Amino acid sequence: MKTLLLLFALVIVIGVNAQTGPGGVGTTDGSSSLKIWYNTTNGVHTTGALIDAIDNSAGISDLNISETVSNRPTLNTNAVNGIDEISFSGSEMLRTGSNKLTTSNFITDQASSFVVNRADNTTQRSCVYTTDPLVGNTRFSSHIPWDGTVYYDIGVCCTSSSRIQVGGLSGLNNYSYWSYDANPSTGKQLYRNGSLLQSRSNTSTYNSHSSQRFNIGGNTSGTGGFVGDVTEIIIFNQKINTVQRIIIENYLSAKFNITAATNDKYVGDDAAKGNYDKNIIGIGTESSGSHTKSSDNKGLIIEQNSGFDNGDYLFAGNAVETNSTNYTDISGTGAVIKARWERIWYFDVTDGATGSAMHVDITFDLSDGGFSGTAGVVSNYKLLYRSGTTGAWTDAGTATGVSGDQIIFSNNSLSHGDGYYTIGTLDYDNATLPIELTSFSAKKTKEIVNLNWQTATETNNNYFTVERSLNAKDWEAIAQVKGAGNSNELLNYSAMDNKPIKGINYYRLKQTDFDGKYSYSSIRKIQLASNSAIRIYPNPTQNTISIEGVDATIQDIRIYNVIGAEVSQAIPRVQKQGDKLVLDLSSLPMGVYFIKLEGQLFKVFKQ
Repeated sequence: MKTLLLLFALVIVIGVNAQTGPGGVGTTDGSSSLKIWYNTTNGVHTTGALIDAIDNSAGISDLNISETVSNRPTLNTNAVNGIDEISFSGSEMLRTGSNKLTTSNFITDQASSFVVNRADNTTQRSCVYTTDPLVGNTRFSSHIPWDGTVYYDIGVCCTSSSRIQVGGLSGLNNYSYWSYDANPSTGKQLYRNGSLLQSRSNTSTYNSHSSQRFNIGGNTSGTGGFVGDVTEIIIFNQKINTVQRIIIENYLSAKFNITAATNDKYVGDDAAKGNYDKNIIGIGTESSGSHTKSSDNKGLIIEQNSGFDNGDYLFAGNAVETNSTNYTDISGTGAVIKARWERIWYFDVTDGATGSAMHVDITFDLSDGGFSGTAGVVSNYKLLYRSGTTGAWTDAGTATGVSGDQIIFSNNSLSHGDGYYTIGTLDYDNATLPIELTSFSAKKTKEIVNLNWQTATETNNNYFTVERSLNAKDWEAIAQVKGAGNSNELLNYSAMDNKPIKGINYYRLKQTDFDGKYSYSSIRKIQLASNSAIRIYPNPTQNTISIEGVDATIQDIRIYNVIGAEVSQAIPRVQKQGDKLVLDLSSLPMGVYFIKLEGQLFKVFKQ
């Protein structure tokens, strides 16, 4: 398959210091100090507007959070800068399973944490998050506010030596991002929107949080429940350095459009710059330490090469995650650019000018952008720059290396400074995508789902396969449609799912060219009402559940956890009791599970 260099996502080379966490700090596979990352842009599971569970984006599934029907908070869509929020009214909560906090996966005697929230009542005793239950007077918690005062605790509960507190703060009903550091040798610091509120020494004795659970919004006693809205919680189980804290603060400031009080290093999120406020990442250096390599996990990786002095930073972000090719907005360079990647990044360069010029390595990767194929000839690729959101492009450098599907621009001085960057090709005949997909939609009509898509160009396009999934991980082909081969015209295609599954259906397109190589579209979701004839009870349950209204055996039943992994093998064989089936779930950890039966998904809460 011919894959336009432009449509690859910027590379993430997972190696030393390759970081994919918030702002490009920490990894998302559970191997770094990043242990908790709850955010409303990833892994939120709902029934209607009520939240059932949120996956831990830090990659530790034991720290996924969920709750029973009666205690669930509400998801408000497009609440802050177009991003959803979790709304609490004092009694709702989300929790990890029992005994899931351990020394290895959570907090020892130090931490760095970040919370984005607003409180609806400044006099309410609100616990945003805490260890739960509070065992042996041990606490790791955030209270915004507590009788008009903001508290952060790590250590022995409630003593003056264990907590940091700031009173008399105004505007708590507006969104803020809070940063809290705790370390036995350097003490504790609390920041609001980047501004230091308090720094104090730490003399408390710390007790382990092992064999506890982590709780957001309330606690097991039913008091101190949070009243307000939360969008993101990030926790490291060690204190990160100053540069990393500033990078994450800029990521949060841009993402949620919260004005930074200090250390505003990224201005690409300004409306005048085009609102480049998505997937912000950064690298930088201060006298106290550095952060040398960051990835947005969407395609772009930036890494320090040389010349980073104290106060030097590079931030990057994009406005639209577009994986398509632009053949028209390519003018201005001395070289004959044939096409470019539609997605553009804003680079914000902060050079303290106290030493040598900054040089960075920039890498683009096809697979990270959702495409297959190899990169091709290194000399075909150009880094493109322009100072505004429109206008002519400038040649900002030729690629220095190609490795598989990775295109690398090493030791680039970014001499043009702040501005808009993307990647272009001189030879799209030998480096192009097989199709340019302009739209893909899924719509239900009664009990049928109609799939429609349109292409603007096709090169060596053999056929499309429509695939369906119940969990967005395991896919099955339900239709195949012949492609046009080669075309430069707008072409419309359609297919139909005559037997969609009751519950949530995910759909995607797989495009295959004549040499067998393929690529995928983005995913569409459709939900159909479940059949009420099948009854599953009790729900929630502690051990067994009964199923009525179906004639099935264990071979017909599949059970999945909240991240889509099948756990059927952990269940003993089904017992037949009269007209019902009985499943023993006692071997499963507490949490939310999905039972697939007769093509339908049923949600079960295991306590």
